[in-house]
Amino acid sequence: MKKLFYLFILFAISVNAQIVNLKITDFSDNLPLDDADIYFKNSTKNFVSDQHGKAIIDLSNISQADELIVSKKDYQDAILKVSDLKSEINIKLEKVSEVELKEAFVTNLKAEDILQKVIDNYDKNFNTEQHFYKVNFILDAVIDSVNRDMIDVDLQFRFKKNQVKISSNNIVNNRIIGEGLHQRSLYRMNEYFNHISLLDFVKKMQLRLSEKKI
Repeated sequence: MKKLFYLFILFAISVNAQIVNLKITDFSDNLPLDDADIYFKNSTKNFVSDQHGKAIIDLSNISQADELIVSKKDYQDAILKVSDLKSEINIKLEKVSEVELKEAFVTNLKAEDILQKVIDNYDKNFNTEQHFYKVNFILDAVIDSVNRDMIDVDLQFRFKKNQVKISSNNIVNNRIIGEGLHQRSLYRMNEYFNHISLLDFVKKMQLRLSEKKI
């Protein structure tokens, strides 16, 4: 009887160790976040937080080397190693910074001098996984007199040290095809941004300005 009792305790501990009670809240106001997507990098298992920001995560058949990802629109993703998970975890997600137009200021610096300062301070100001921006991208392409393609899409940018990566929910706000016009092409965001290097772009701008001065 004692053996059965101990086996029952061990089984209960084992089951409990495979369950994580997760709570997801806003970093600024601590309010619960519902409908957050929760999934593993190398598994098909996925979960969604409820109206209280809570979710019960089942770790059975999940490798300790895997990663748990918590994602919600307009918020930065949270990534945790499975090996670091505890039975009770509160994750605070921080909102993505909105791109805003700041008021203009007057400076005596030349454009190429400003770009040089960007280059000089690039490593310090653009740390890996640190800078996120939400932008709205609009493309109105008049292909010819009878063909036009317009898209309006929300994009979420993540800056890394030597490249620009884009994470998008692929939500198209509006797609307009005028009366009598025909859709001729489908534009993909990665066609425009896939090969952009932010640092290289700034250097090219500085070089062009310098060449114009000569």
